[in-house]
Amino acid sequence: MYHLILRPPLLIYHLNIIIFVMNQYNFSVMCIQMMRHVFEQSGIKGAIAAVAKLPDNAVQADVVSALKGKLDLFNLEIFSSFLPVLAGLLSSRTER
Repeated sequence: MYHLILRPPLLIYHLNIIIFVMNQYNFSVMCIQMMRHVFEQSGIKGAIAAVAKLPDNAVQADVVSALKGKLDLFNLEIFSSFLPVLAGLLSSRTER
């Protein structure tokens, strides 16, 4: 059996990758919690406006996924304000 021996520079590199991934995860969780708060305070219109301002496409996709089952919340005005978010996700370079 082979044992992986991590020398200090390689260990630091791997730890930096782990820290980077955890920070990305924490940012996403924080954004989703913020979206829930906005929805509670401002309703669906405020939540959609906040989603449009988010820089993270993954969080936008998570919110779209959560709203997918809640079509009864949408009317024509709300859906038309949501279209730029959907168009932005479709045109992004993020995996679909």
